[in-house]
Amino acid sequence: ATGFLISSQGYVITSQHVIAKADSVYIQNEKYGSLKAVVVHSDPVNDVSVLKIVTPVKIQPVPYTLSEAQADLAEDVYTLGFPREEVVFGEGSISSLTGYRANPNAYQISVPVNPGNSGGPLLNKQGDLIGMISGVQTQAAGATFAIKSTVLKEILKDSVLDSLQAPIRLPKTNAIKNSNRVQQVKKLKECVFLVNVYKN
Repeated sequence: ATGFLISSQGYVITSQHVIAKADSVYIQNEKYGSLKAVVVHSDPVNDVSVLKIVTPVKIQPVPYTLSEAQADLAEDVYTLGFPREEVVFGEGSISSLTGYRANPNAYQISVPVNPGNSGGPLLNKQGDLIGMISGVQTQAAGATFAIKSTVLKEILKDSVLDSLQAPIRLPKTNAIKNSNRVQQVKKLKECVFLVNVYKN
């Protein structure tokens, strides 16, 4: 599966169903190698989990912001994910402003994805994070859905209660909005992880 950074404090979002029965979770990408992570909050209804990296590592500032606005129908979007061992780019548009069975918390998107894309970021052309690829519903309905960034923000507020740590500091500036797609993806790649789950 896939996960992505939402704070330079080492918080990562992924799909809840992926890590539901895990005894240990490791995430990896080219920049950081393999890092151990622990689950600090789960929201089974929206299929979202928040991980915290526990391997000592300095995390770079996150170059995108979580959008507070709803995306528009037909808006261009793209995603990065790990349907295989290397990161894969996919693009399309917002097909519907509701998800599976008219779920208002999700979008339907025209981006073709594979099971490993679960938990991947969905971004608009400015490089704002507008959602997270939802795995369970996508497999059930034969279409692709993504949980909206506004819902992710609410879940992140709740996760502070679980982690009993300092509030999660979300990125405040989009450092890639003036870059072209290729340059955006180069930066984003460093924030997107392959999620490996181990069961004893």
